[in-house]
Amino acid sequence: MRSSPRVVCLVAQEGLAQAISLKALETFASLLGSSISSEACEQACYCLATLTVGGDEKRAALQAGLCPRLISFVALTGEDREASERVATAATAALMSLTIDNDCKAEAVRNGALRALVPLLHDAQMRDHKEGLNHANSTLTQNVTKIVSNLAEHPLGRSKLRKSALMELLPLQKTAEPLLSKNAQIAVQKVTWQP
Repeated sequence: MRSSPRVVCLVAQEGLAQAISLKALETFASLLGSSISSEACEQACYCLATLTVGGDEKRAALQAGLCPRLISFVALTGEDREASERVATAATAALMSLTIDNDCKAEAVRNGALRALVPLLHDAQMRDHKEGLNHANSTLTQNVTKIVSNLAEHPLGRSKLRKSALMELLPLQKTAEPLLSKNAQIAVQKVTWQP
């Protein structure tokens, strides 16, 4: 049985190192810049989340132009809402990894990450009111709150997030899904932090 590239990178450090040395980041940048199926896009984004664990890889992904491409996959558009949400979840996983790096934080903000992410927080509130958020339906929102926390560590991100995301985060602190509630609390703390 063949393993997916993502599985090889996740379980074998040698596989991760080899993928990076063979220019996997550049390959995924090219792939994501082309017209591909939602399934291929989803898997490529998850591979990027795995491949960008180190600082050098995050900066290489930034130089390859992956940040704006990932942001473009966050919007829930298209006729197949379920496929769109899977792609957005994978893209936010990759953005979550990238935005640990300060240069990537600033790049994400400059490339419209907040315009893409804040509506997802609003959608999560609506979903929470209608059907309730739980472990099974909150992965995308979990990723978004973690990205918001990352971006709030940068002065540019924090300033913009206070204006655009704070009111969307506050209600999510009270959701019944405990991990999401905690992530929303952390995001609020970082967004409201004053030097």
